Order: sequence, then structure tokens, then C-alpha cells
Amino acid sequence: MSGPREDVMTQIEEKWAELKAQLSKVPANRMEDSGVVVPWSVKDVVGHITTWECEAIVSVYSYIAERDTAAPAWKDDLAGFNLRAVEDTRSKTLDDLMANLYQTHAELLAFVAGVPDDALSADSVMNRIREGTFDHYAEHAISIRQWLDTDGAPS
Repeated sequence: MSGPREDVMTQIEEKWAELKAQLSKVPANRMEDSGVVVPWSVKDVVGHITTWECEAIVSVYSYIAERDTAAPAWKDDLAGFNLRAVEDTRSKTLDDLMANLYQTHAELLAFVAGVPDDALSADSVMNRIREGTFDHYAEHAISIRQWLDTDGAPS
């Protein structure tokens, strides 16, 4: 019988594997081509996902440590948050962004593994984790797959 921690870790890992599978299909020479999520490239999406994972950690930590019930940063201005996420990472190299993605994901897994059981039962905590991780991975895995199936077909 699995509990909330096992369930959330399973969801994160399953959707993460799907995202990684799609990323692995993108040829290196296409990573900066726009159009995956108009007008973003796969490289932009990588920076964007990393930012969301970081925010999930910060948001859940704030909620647990301080009972900060303020909405996560992405709730108040989703478009602005997403734009800043891409702008803040766009100048980095693809190699740096990929390394950061994997490092942040490892930190996220360690963080979620350490979240107290009672906190994992709180809807607010689970929503922050879900929105910043597995729902988000699934959304962008689909975007990348659709892009590859249409305009992004390897050249």
C-alpha cells in the first residue's frame, strides 16, 4: 500500500521520464528553434521548467516553515512569471541549462522526500508540487512531441 509520498514521487518520476524521453528526441541543432510553445524553443522550455521546479521548492518550503499561505509566484501573474523565467535563462548556454535542469530536479526529489508526512496531506502543498512538477512536465512533454511531429521534425 502506498502513501502520499510514494504517490507523489511516482507521479514526478513517471512524468519526468516522459519529459526526458521527448527531450532526447530533439536534435541538438534544433534545440533553439522557436515554436515549441510559441514563441519558445526547447532550450527556453528547459529554463522555464527549471524555474518552475525552483519555485515549487520555495513555495512548499515557505508554506511548511512559515505557514505562508500566499499563492505561489506563478498564481498572481502566470504570463509574467513565465516570461521572466525564459528571459532570466535565455542567455545561458544549452549545456548550462541542461545541467541546471538535472541538478534542480535532483534537489527537488531530495526536498520532496524530506517533506513531513502531515504537510504532504495538505492540499496546498500537493497543489504546489503538482503544478510545479508532474503536471508541468506532462504539459511540456506533449508540446515537444507535437512540435517534433509537425514543424520540429528533425532535419
